Amino acid sequence: MSKRRTYLHNAALLTGSGLVLRALGMGFRIVLAAYLGSEGMGLYQLILALYMVFVSFATAGVNVASARLAAQSLARGSGMAETLRGLCITALGFGTAAMLAQSVLAGPCARYLLHDVRAETALLILAPSLPFMAVSGAVRGCFLAARRVQPNITAQLIEQLVRMAVAAAGLRVLAQWGAGYGCAAVLLGNTVSESVSCGIMLAFAARTPEFAPRPDAPLHPYTHKELYDILWPVEGSRLLAVLTVQFGNAGRSRGNSGNAVCQP
Repeated sequence: MSKRRTYLHNAALLTGSGLVLRALGMGFRIVLAAYLGSEGMGLYQLILALYMVFVSFATAGVNVASARLAAQSLARGSGMAETLRGLCITALGFGTAAMLAQSVLAGPCARYLLHDVRAETALLILAPSLPFMAVSGAVRGCFLAARRVQPNITAQLIEQLVRMAVAAAGLRVLAQWGAGYGCAAVLLGNTVSESVSCGIMLAFAARTPEFAPRPDAPLHPYTHKELYDILWPVEGSRLLAVLTVQFGNAGRSRGNSGNAVCQP
């Protein structure tokens, strides 16, 4: 397939999958609103606002660095196996650090930042999703550099379906116990779906010819300077943007979370 046809084919796949994912997301939010009500949706938005700060720390810089360094490795003809391995290790480190930070800060953030202690359980449930999300982002960037979008699309579609199925099953059982339990059920679906998506991406990577080990490939296809010159500026700017936007939205959403704040 020529480069032009590959580009058009990938663009059509990304456009179609984006529309499908958006439609699924809209339907999912309608279901959430029906189960959680206005108070539950307000609490859900508060939790997601804080969660996105840790997501940005875990993934923002690694996602950009993986795409650029993978494309650089392909252009140099140095192979992708060591590049993928190094990026996944870096992503796992950032994801684990974000997971530990969210786990330790879940209680204080819920009480003093979100002003609703019911958010603590949901934040603890979400924390294990961060390493999976970070590694998935690193692998996804390598696939984009190799002009292969099908694995990304497949993983995202399955991820969304798993998220919806787990959340729907949990809501049937836990939503009747209150908004806090309902949010925990929904966000459990997020953690499960991220782990499934990560497994799918790694399985695709293991079967991709471009990512196969090569005996003549260098052990260090990129330097630490090349990695961190991309990673840290992106990481800092994205964190600043997320802190500004998310907590501005969270302040407006707090009014929707009802009067039942700081309740166990």
